[in-house]
Amino acid sequence: MKLKKLQRLRNSVHLSTRFKMIAGFLSVSLFSVLLMAIFTQMYYTKATKADFFAISVGASSRLNHQMDFYIRQLIQSTSTLIAGPLASSLDAGKSADPELIQRWLRNDNDYTRADIARIEDTLRRYVALNYSEIVNMFVVSADRNVVSMYGSFLDTDANYRNEPWYYLAMERQVRILPTHLTRYPQFAGVPVVSIVIPIYSTEDAGLIGRLVIDIKLKQIESILGKFTLGQSGFFFIVADNGTIVYHPNADNWGLPRQLTDLRSLDLSSQTSVQPWGDKEVLLASSRSDFTDWNVAAIVPYEEMASGLAIARNSTLAVVLILSLLVILLVPLLSHRFVQPILRLTNTVSDLQIREVQLELRQKEAVIQALQNQINPHLLYNTLDIIKSMAYLEKVPKIERIARNLADVYRYTAKSPDLEVTLGEELEHLRNYLQIVHIRFPKHFQSHLVVNPKYAACPIVRLTLQPLVENAVKYAIEPLGGKGAIFVSAYHTDSTLIVEIADNGPGIPEERLIELQESIARITRTGSDPIVQHESLGIANVHARLVLRYGEAYGLGITSFIGRGAIVSIRLPLRDFAEIG
Repeated sequence: MKLKKLQRLRNSVHLSTRFKMIAGFLSVSLFSVLLMAIFTQMYYTKATKADFFAISVGASSRLNHQMDFYIRQLIQSTSTLIAGPLASSLDAGKSADPELIQRWLRNDNDYTRADIARIEDTLRRYVALNYSEIVNMFVVSADRNVVSMYGSFLDTDANYRNEPWYYLAMERQVRILPTHLTRYPQFAGVPVVSIVIPIYSTEDAGLIGRLVIDIKLKQIESILGKFTLGQSGFFFIVADNGTIVYHPNADNWGLPRQLTDLRSLDLSSQTSVQPWGDKEVLLASSRSDFTDWNVAAIVPYEEMASGLAIARNSTLAVVLILSLLVILLVPLLSHRFVQPILRLTNTVSDLQIREVQLELRQKEAVIQALQNQINPHLLYNTLDIIKSMAYLEKVPKIERIARNLADVYRYTAKSPDLEVTLGEELEHLRNYLQIVHIRFPKHFQSHLVVNPKYAACPIVRLTLQPLVENAVKYAIEPLGGKGAIFVSAYHTDSTLIVEIADNGPGIPEERLIELQESIARITRTGSDPIVQHESLGIANVHARLVLRYGEAYGLGITSFIGRGAIVSIRLPLRDFAEIG
């Protein structure tokens, strides 16, 4: 009876333990994955929007700048044309009159039909030699008489009256008319942009007419064709009056935006996320004060966030894999852990005691297994949780060491090849030293005496902490924590020198020579195969400094037997002004 009862108890313990382990593993694993998914979603979404807006606003601004430059260059090139000298150079050998256009606009009445024909020929020659994308050019007088590349007419004719520039009042500023379809006979139905340039008299600087240039969208298409936005994103241009200047679909050129599928978009904000049709899009725009045009970039949000879908699918895959591993492996592990309990005692009380002990060992094994697989982000989050719990339970030492350890791991997990400021390095070093102070609370001392004016100076990430860690290992630990570490900085003409000193036993002379020779080899070759196991921090830091800044920079070591050692760090003094 007793054996049956023990057997039932053993089976019960086995099933209970297995169930608890499966539930525990699944709960912790799923909670970890859930946290990772939440933070991935939040930070990736924010980063995606920021990256798109930064890239697209910059691209839109560059597009605006290029188009402004193109139009200004075209306008500038016409200055000699409308004043006369270009006509003279084009008609060399034909007794050209450089004042012919000026006289016609002033209506001096001393020009002939042959003179007008020469004006037409001058316009055609200008186009042939400069801008092939020009459809037509017009010289328009104050009383709206017109001479074009292909003919002239008086106010009584109607060939050009349907053009949007014809009835514009004479103005002293350049006008850029958005895309419209031409209606004159030579090129009817061609989408063009019109540039209206005022013409002033060379005699009294009075406004006497204007030059109108109709250009095809060839140049705009060429500029926009250099930029791409994912698979289905695109750029479009809208004038202030709502006319579409450019769109990938040529059918929309010259139409009011309200008559196209762009009507629901709000262009009042430089950057925004908006619904468009059945999808959500990212929209960024840049306005040109010269043309009064808005260059806008639009791309579906789901396309920019394709990496987020991959991360989401990866998270689901991780959940499934973890669940399968827990269900398959935990029963085997629980069997191995429960069997010793069944062999230790025949009494219920002993079995209960050993069951408690076994459960404790099982939980420790679970924690250890999770630590071996833990994601760095989960480690940071767990340390933050421990810090919060320590704060609530009023255990300040645990709270402090959890906070500092989390900060140290976050900092060291970043790419070691990137530069940071000396201020950031010192802040990371303070977090590490606080952990050392907790370890040696009575006698260990640390002093960071660095002038705040050096805080912005650049330094390779993870330079100070590995060297201080070496000092703790070889100078503080052998003395049971009875020692001190000093960090200071000063500068010469173009060099910042940071010194890390300790009052430990110093470095033996033979060892000091080996280290100095190793530093010299690294300076010459960039690496030292001899030093691979001991003083790895010194070799690593010196190699990164030399590779980053050159042979003139890096580490120097000085030792005073029985009194301590000093490691000097030589850095280029950059991004630093007003040094006292």
